[in-house]
Amino acid sequence: MKTNTSETTANPSKDIDNTRANELFERAKKELVAIDPKSIKQPRVTHQRAAELSSQMLSSLAPRWAHVKDILQPKVFKEYQTQYDEISNHALVFFAAGAAFENSLTTEEAKELKQLVPIVAEHDAYMISWFRPVFRDNADVLNIIDNEISPGRSRLDSAEDVLRLCQLGATHRQLITTLTPLTKTYFDKAEADATRLFQLLAKEGQSKHDAQDLWYRAYTKWADTYYALRNLGTFIFGGGPETQTMFPRIFTPKTKKVSPDTEPAETTFNSFIS
Repeated sequence: MKTNTSETTANPSKDIDNTRANELFERAKKELVAIDPKSIKQPRVTHQRAAELSSQMLSSLAPRWAHVKDILQPKVFKEYQTQYDEISNHALVFFAAGAAFENSLTTEEAKELKQLVPIVAEHDAYMISWFRPVFRDNADVLNIIDNEISPGRSRLDSAEDVLRLCQLGATHRQLITTLTPLTKTYFDKAEADATRLFQLLAKEGQSKHDAQDLWYRAYTKWADTYYALRNLGTFIFGGGPETQTMFPRIFTPKTKKVSPDTEPAETTFNSFIS
């Protein structure tokens, strides 16, 4: 993964209105706290990516929104209209919640987090650059690299990828250490860095509604809204390649893995059409 896709959430894009984002976040806290804990997802993308996806979603739906209104029952359309109107605000709340979480770290922890992000991203890219040629004739390992490890966009993805690559390295230790400069010492260091990054991003033993919890809830609110609109778009306008480009996934789902980040099932709209 490229390091520049793993920026800290507290490093805002130039076009973000910080004041408005913080105001929206404060107003949204009551609603965020009410989200069912069982439905909470861990952030899988940066706030920049969330903003980009929201903008693309609105751009794809805007010229087609009148058609959506024509085919949906009024009550159902009203619900989607609310999601359509609010998705950009949800992305801003996700940004503000992430900034609040990182600002809740101690000065030393924040410094360590900033240092670890590019280091772990570099581990990710460096190991993949060696694993691909070594396993070019091993379809099973290449499938894991392509479909379960890369590409990724968030800091959480980088940490998760590095830990998975270290597991692969341990499984094929003799081959890897013989054909590449990757050593056991390197793998141990990469694993320690990724583990520490996880610890900083998701501290254990915090109260239910602390900064990290609100960050997760803000992401959940945005992601659920995004996928509700995405499912609507792909259902109405078809599921072909062009539609997939118009309404992209938030992230490439990792196979053979069950987690709260798994994408929601496609919605059936037949009963909602006028």
